[in-house]
Amino acid sequence: MVTGDDPASWPRDNHVSLAEEHDLFVVLPATANVLSAAAAGAAPNMLTATVTAAKSPVVFFPVMSAEMWAKPAVRRNVTQLRADGHDVIEPATGPRYDVALGRFVESPMPPSPPQFIETIRQHLAVNIATPRSLQRYAQLPLY
Repeated sequence: MVTGDDPASWPRDNHVSLAEEHDLFVVLPATANVLSAAAAGAAPNMLTATVTAAKSPVVFFPVMSAEMWAKPAVRRNVTQLRADGHDVIEPATGPRYDVALGRFVESPMPPSPPQFIETIRQHLAVNIATPRSLQRYAQLPLY
């Protein structure tokens, strides 16, 4: 998990402190497994425990095979996450190399860096509530 904080503070971080200290959570890649756990409110690992504890908005960027993305169970999980107030970004479909198949396939893809940055900027503009968080984000480098 990338928090934007000084690595010296990482040993004290746990799902409660991470959930309390951040204004926005971004999950990329949001696999079918992560979407399922988050939709169920399960907390089998630090990521999903933090999502479950989060008071701040959570933005999921799904990345998986086209077959998985089309499964009714995955679609139900996306619907549940949205009903719970999370934002699940519809992935664009495009060619990606599938290592297991040894060829290019059409499948949901992660956003391009400019699309990702713009989505996050939009969420931060809406969701940042305190001057402290504005100061924290102003210090982060933009690539």
